Amino acid sequence: MKIIRKPKVLLLFILAICMATAASASGGSLDLQAKYLNKARTEHVRLSISMINGERFEGYIKSFDTESVLVESNGDILLFKNAISSLRSLDASLKLKVD
Repeated sequence: MKIIRKPKVLLLFILAICMATAASASGGSLDLQAKYLNKARTEHVRLSISMINGERFEGYIKSFDTESVLVESNGDILLFKNAISSLRSLDASLKLKVD
């Protein structure tokens, strides 16, 4: 049996495969997330953001990346995506066309 001397490399490889599989299985939901966040940002839509711990924020998206969302709400708040439960526009004006 061969001993793997670089477990971090193996872990990153497995993670990349899982992410690619999840993206293709979800029909591009990662693109859907980016489209929604970008539209909210560019149209300056006020959002209600619910966190998994029950806390809620209201504000505007200033920026986002693969792991976090920067929200303007009485100052800037950096939220981690894995802690966000849901996002919705307060006035129901944000409509996303899905292909």
